[in-house]
Amino acid sequence: MSADEVSLLRDLQRAILETTEENAAYTKEMATLSAKLNLDVKTLPNDIKEDLETVSSILKAEKLFEFDEMTLQVVKERKIIEEKKWEREQKQMSIQYDKLFRNCTKLQTKLDHLQDAVDSLKNSIDVTEEDKNDMYCNKVFLSTKLKEYQQAVEKLETDLSKMQVDEFYSEKILNKFKLYLEKTSRLADLNQSLAKYENLPPNLLQAKLLLESKRKEYEELEQIFLEKTQ
Repeated sequence: MSADEVSLLRDLQRAILETTEENAAYTKEMATLSAKLNLDVKTLPNDIKEDLETVSSILKAEKLFEFDEMTLQVVKERKIIEEKKWEREQKQMSIQYDKLFRNCTKLQTKLDHLQDAVDSLKNSIDVTEEDKNDMYCNKVFLSTKLKEYQQAVEKLETDLSKMQVDEFYSEKILNKFKLYLEKTSRLADLNQSLAKYENLPPNLLQAKLLLESKRKEYEELEQIFLEKTQ
């Protein structure tokens, strides 16, 4: 037999012994109570036996060594007083509990509002951070574009310097263009004037040739102007 089995067997024997002793004491108490009441327990109905067991338990719990009606009445009154005291304490505890519960509910409501405020503030901070990130990205993008534009302007200025164009070059081109438009207008008027002489008789052929010569001169002037403006 192992040590654990020996230990369990010992505990079982001790429990049997304690139960036997309690049963013997209970039987003795029942016999004493029955003798004082002049009752034969064996002949009593089961419900009477149960009542006697209850009375015996009360006497044992109250540490009474004999059946005394006055003493039992005192014990009964004391039980009533203790029950009322317990009920009063329970009522007071209930009132305190309700008060604490209301305070706890109010505190929880405040905590919920505070949590909502914290969440709202956190969301605002997150949005602000996103805006800051967007602004930073836009700033970087615009800075990059500005740098590209500056480089493009510098390149154009360099190209313009290489062309050796003075500051009045654009004005000269504009004046030449105006002169070209003026000459073109005069040439158109002249062509319109010469159109009516296309069907002249042979005796006016010399005059026509002269006019044709003038037209060629204007065309040559126009060609020279175009070459200089290019």
